[in-house]
Amino acid sequence: MKNIFLIIFVTTIHFIGFSQHIEDLNAITTAIPVLNITPNATERGMGEIGVVATESNYEAGLFQNPALLSRNKKTFGVKVSYMPWLGNLIKGNSISDFGVYYSINKKNTIASNLYYFKIPRDNNTYSLFLSRTFIGSIRYAHSFSEHFSIGIGVKYIQDTVNAIFTTMPMNKIRTYSGDFGLDYRNKIKLANENKLRYDIGLAITNFGPRVSYSSNPLVQKDFIPTALKIGTMWTYEKFLSKERQLNYSIAYQAEKLLVPTPQYYDSNGVLLGVDTNVPAFDAIFLSFYDAPNGFDEEIHEIIHKFGGEVKYKMNNTISYVLRAGYFYNHYTKGNRKFGTIGTGFKYKHYHINFAYIIDTFNSPLAHTTNINLGFHKILN
Repeated sequence: MKNIFLIIFVTTIHFIGFSQHIEDLNAITTAIPVLNITPNATERGMGEIGVVATESNYEAGLFQNPALLSRNKKTFGVKVSYMPWLGNLIKGNSISDFGVYYSINKKNTIASNLYYFKIPRDNNTYSLFLSRTFIGSIRYAHSFSEHFSIGIGVKYIQDTVNAIFTTMPMNKIRTYSGDFGLDYRNKIKLANENKLRYDIGLAITNFGPRVSYSSNPLVQKDFIPTALKIGTMWTYEKFLSKERQLNYSIAYQAEKLLVPTPQYYDSNGVLLGVDTNVPAFDAIFLSFYDAPNGFDEEIHEIIHKFGGEVKYKMNNTISYVLRAGYFYNHYTKGNRKFGTIGTGFKYKHYHINFAYIIDTFNSPLAHTTNINLGFHKILN
């Protein structure tokens, strides 16, 4: 069963480079890895950064950091997104979602999101299994002040995997997870009414119980991808005139899975690492010191995301955005490295955003397009 899931995991999610020597690899595998794949084109265009966001991007709160949903304003928004998945290898794969958020008042916002991931079975291609994942979430965020907000979320998850290369029965997973986030944002006034805004965010996402795709009770259960995310964003707002404004944003986000590092045998047959058969809560603390190769390996487990955005605004009615980003994962921990670009256009309360993943190290994600349609309005 472990081998079955590893095939699925590597083929569809983690994209471990085939040119690497297997003895160098010690990637962390989890169940339901799609939980950490954002459906949002705005985030993907900036290297998948979403624990912090610009002033107008509330949609990041629907997936990564729930605290971003409340910013001491009364708002209403709706978004829908679609992304074909591994379209250059397997036809019919996709990720799609629908989200809505509404502020009860300036301090409190509620939201919900529906997320669907599918891989159809096609014996003539690389897809030897059928996979469908449905995620439904409810979120709540509260603003303590103009600058600081907190958010929580609960997800219901249903994951189905049916492989044609095994006769072993496979469970349909039904489970739940929780998200928690913090966001602090402020601004520094500069000359000529220009401003420097900064945002600092932290989130723990997908904390939940261990699960198993096997109906055999003796098979060790897998962890879901609980993750710690920390990021910062800085935006320089330059006023060209009373009606025109140009914003420059740069951002960085670091992520680490809060699940144990796998044990492995060295060339002398010695088992390295610590026992990973622990409860999900204990795994959070264990994940910071359990790497077989010590501190260096722990550092390699951190995923780095870099992003930038340039926005031109006119009359607070029309805006146009260009985005770029880079996603870096150490070669021993999955070797996911790719660049992203994106663009967006907003007219009054309606907006559309595109993102594109650039081919880096022959990633199966190459040439994947992501699109969002949305509505956002600040209420009186």
